[in-house]
Amino acid sequence: MTQSSLSLRTSVLPNCSTQFVKWCAEEFQWKDLSEDVIMDIGCGVEMNCCKAILTQFPDVRTLIAVNKESTVFEQAHFTDRRINSCVGNILERDSLKIYEGKMNKIISADTFHQIYDKEIAFRNVYRLLKPGGEVGFFFVVNSWVHKFLTALSELPKYADILEGTRIQGNLPQKYVDPIVMASEWKLASGAPRVRTSLVVGILLVL
Repeated sequence: MTQSSLSLRTSVLPNCSTQFVKWCAEEFQWKDLSEDVIMDIGCGVEMNCCKAILTQFPDVRTLIAVNKESTVFEQAHFTDRRINSCVGNILERDSLKIYEGKMNKIISADTFHQIYDKEIAFRNVYRLLKPGGEVGFFFVVNSWVHKFLTALSELPKYADILEGTRIQGNLPQKYVDPIVMASEWKLASGAPRVRTSLVVGILLVL
């Protein structure tokens, strides 16, 4: 049995991370991941998506946890022999070049809305995948709620309240209905087909 520095059984995972991995599993019909290498872009200090995958697919071969800040891995309280840490920036191709063409799956939650040049990011993601690889993204697009809460978090009066929260993931569940869009990428003639699942925004039900 794999040993971790933090028991997955006692970890309390955010519902959005658990649900996101379930969406990916259902959309792409994940069953046996024992031969798969999965990259989590923008893993964060809590590594919630990595934990969710390990919980739902304990036989996964390898997880590559990517974050552009090295301090994330210095502060992380969770380690597992199946997780390899990588300091890299999806906007900087060279920082992840050693992984190009080697990923079976790439996931990312609550990260891509912070990336200013998404076209470059998506192209770099494409380069990381094996032919037939799969991609799942969860991010906010043009949400006034996210903008409002982000601005609120910059005010001293509210900063302490919102500190450490994943702002876009903390709305009451009854107000959030994720919109899932499945599609296929084919960036160039003859290029390998890549299946993608994008959660492209949030729908507020008021």
